[in-house]
Amino acid sequence: ESEGNVSRRHQTETEVLTQHGEAQAGKVATRFQHIKIDRIISSPMTRAKQTAQAIASVTNAPILFDDRFKEIKHPQIIEGLHHLDPNAMAVKKILEQHIEDPDFHHSDEENYFDFISRVSNGLRSL
Repeated sequence: ESEGNVSRRHQTETEVLTQHGEAQAGKVATRFQHIKIDRIISSPMTRAKQTAQAIASVTNAPILFDDRFKEIKHPQIIEGLHHLDPNAMAVKKILEQHIEDPDFHHSDEENYFDFISRVSNGLRSL
């Protein structure tokens, strides 16, 4: 659970876990106590880093942060806005209207096709 989840805002890359989220990450980490892993591959987004670090604390596995595993990048103009903010909703409506157009970009976001390409590239490298 991140601060953005609780406040129902469009999150930024630097959104942090709440205390409850930190406890959740700790619970996930305990599931790895008896599992040998060579490395943790994580998004460099702050909340993902926090979770990876919790897992690393019980496994001693090194963490590799990889931009290819970030969440989809939404337009920066909606970051921090509540999900029901009229401006955010208007932008999301425009994006939905063009969801099948691989060449459409509202502003600085990734569209679905960009996102799939980036993540697929990351998965192939594994």
